[in-house]
Amino acid sequence: MSSALHLFSIRPARTLLAAVFLLLAAPVSAQIDRDSGASAVGADSAPTAVLQDDQRGTIGQSRTLRQDQLRGFRPEPFGSELFNANAGAATAGVMDPNYVVQPGDRVSVTTYGLENQTGTLVVDPEGNIALPNVGPVRVGGVLASQVDDVVSAAASQIYQSTVQVYATVLDSGQILVFVAGPVDQPGSHSGSSQESVIGFLQRAGGIDEDRGSYRHIIIRRNGETIGNIDLYDFLLSGDMSGVQLQTGDVVVVGQQGPIVSVTGDVRAPYTFEFAHAAGTGAELLLYARPRPEVTHVSVLGTRDSTPFNAYVTREEFAVLTLYDGDRVQFHADAPADTFIVRVRGATTGPSAYVVNRGDYLGPLLDRIPLDPLGNASSTPIRRRRPRSPRRARRRRRGSSALSSARARSSRAGWSRSPRRPISIRFCWSPTTSSSFPI
Repeated sequence: MSSALHLFSIRPARTLLAAVFLLLAAPVSAQIDRDSGASAVGADSAPTAVLQDDQRGTIGQSRTLRQDQLRGFRPEPFGSELFNANAGAATAGVMDPNYVVQPGDRVSVTTYGLENQTGTLVVDPEGNIALPNVGPVRVGGVLASQVDDVVSAAASQIYQSTVQVYATVLDSGQILVFVAGPVDQPGSHSGSSQESVIGFLQRAGGIDEDRGSYRHIIIRRNGETIGNIDLYDFLLSGDMSGVQLQTGDVVVVGQQGPIVSVTGDVRAPYTFEFAHAAGTGAELLLYARPRPEVTHVSVLGTRDSTPFNAYVTREEFAVLTLYDGDRVQFHADAPADTFIVRVRGATTGPSAYVVNRGDYLGPLLDRIPLDPLGNASSTPIRRRRPRSPRRARRRRRGSSALSSARARSSRAGWSRSPRRPISIRFCWSPTTSSSFPI
């Protein structure tokens, strides 16, 4: 291969898509890879050390925070999956052993020994079941797992050891609970007495995403507040209120608190609600869980009736105070020291190579073993079509600079700003592929 190739520098950029072609019958492409995968040989390092960090996550984002603001777009609220179309579907299951028996529940009682009978008894409003030949047995307020002990103890006062008794809670009775506040279907809803607050919110159609709060929900009984629920406790750690609903209880959804929407390179791109008047970036980092490659954060909002914009590092964002209506976008805005070049065609080596930032094309081609039948007389190089007319004009002008670039010293390198295409002199028209002899 000609040493003239050593003066072309390969460097990654946001709009770069370089391709190295090794020809058999016709040129076939090799390009810088933007996803991990395929085997690769390292540039003075192990292959797996660079496969995960050779892309910058915000490259493919098509919307800005300002565009989202103008369109009125926000991601769906965190936790809204609780109230999707199938969330409230009834499911059959085993009685919870920690369920507290209430009026209306059904208890199966079986006697065996001198008497063999099986019956289903309903818990009356006083919390009792009428056990034949024994009388009322109070089971209301008893855990489902302890009902057998309570009933057996009462029966032993009459039957002693001649008759054995086994009792179990079959299912819970129906209760009527009222749901109020910003929900889709406020009013009364019937359900199982062992159903949770979430179940009745599902029956009410879910929390209104524009008005309702996921953080401030109260339960009222006989005019008094008996419980406060923050659904984030359940969503983040599985904690749920210990209040067991009864007929006549009222579930009140509060008004929505301060919200902040999140987009970008995160695992949880949702709209989050703060429990207080303001929150911190550290709290939002806990909720949104940005990806490891994230380095910077954009913030768009309002402060004292004035538009507010910030672009800060991840560390600076952690101490930033966030307010109602803020929009936050996470960015991977630090170029990697290495990147991957894909190779396809008449070669006998690996399909990918790890290249250091600033490496030249010639040494890379020297490392690629050619198939004996391969044609190494030319090596077309392609780059991705520019995204703006201005960049397109730069690339067209780049083709005229190829000959002058060849004449430069092989020791010379080109610098670039972080947001410019890689090596303008190395860019061709977006509709053609140029070739030069090796």
